[in-house]
Amino acid sequence: MTPRVTQWFVYHYRRADGRVFYVGKGGRDRASDISPSRRNPYFLRIIRKDGRDNITIDLFPCATHAEAVALECSDIQKYRQLSDCLTNQTDGGDGCTGRAMTEKMRAAFAPWHGSFHRLSPSAQENIRQGLAVGRMKARAWKQSTEGVLHLEALGQAGRILLHQERSLVCMHCHETFITHSAKAKMCSSRCWQRHRRSVGTVYPSPKRVCA
Repeated sequence: MTPRVTQWFVYHYRRADGRVFYVGKGGRDRASDISPSRRNPYFLRIIRKDGRDNITIDLFPCATHAEAVALECSDIQKYRQLSDCLTNQTDGGDGCTGRAMTEKMRAAFAPWHGSFHRLSPSAQENIRQGLAVGRMKARAWKQSTEGVLHLEALGQAGRILLHQERSLVCMHCHETFITHSAKAKMCSSRCWQRHRRSVGTVYPSPKRVCA
């Protein structure tokens, strides 16, 4: 079942030097969520190394969940070729679906698999209360002066980068081209049409896709 989200986004996390190190999809709250419980250790290592205030987020609105999935998958594939620091552990699409678990991870999860429902009612309630407290703290921080300023700064940085001149590799002919479009995938309408016929994928109008 597709989650209910008011507005879908594909988002890129950029390091201080401008390199994309993570591509994801979700709502605006998900894009700004860097909770250790919801991000992989490679992602968190870059956050600690570069500093939270030096990380910027690019937001790309999508009309539907299907469009967000297609854009996320294609962006992950693209930045795996262009970036040496991409921390995505899957090909995108459905969160952690398809993520390969190591033997160490399997051993760590094994004792807890299905254990929540075997806990006593009081223990389950303690866990729920702890999660509720964590959500309240996160909500309070987002509404605090520090949180509001931080999220506004991330949004402003993302808007500045949104239409910044950038060099991309065409998904069809693999030639490098310059564009100001945040949604550019192909270098020309001809490549867009040929790519669509070859793979049968529906993309937005070429006027929106190409520079």
